[in-house]
Amino acid sequence: MNGDSLKDLLLAGNNYSAEVETGRNDAGIGLTLINKGNGAFFTLPVLQSGFFFLGDVKCLEKIILNKKEAFIVGKNSDKLQIISSAK
Repeated sequence: MNGDSLKDLLLAGNNYSAEVETGRNDAGIGLTLINKGNGAFFTLPVLQSGFFFLGDVKCLEKIILNKKEAFIVGKNSDKLQIISSAK
């Protein structure tokens, strides 16, 4: 995510299919974790990362779009979302 050789994490989620007694888990908006090395990560704020995922996200895949890195987001019973990185 930040161009160094360390693997960073881009997370998305939520679960709208829980049983009625439990209710759905829908507070997630996505999370970017930057690898500091030695197993340590720090959180990159949404306003800085630009990654904001609402909905019942089920899959996230990195793609190349117009020679730039982008991510395609699959959501349950919703439209696909494409987000390109700030780079």
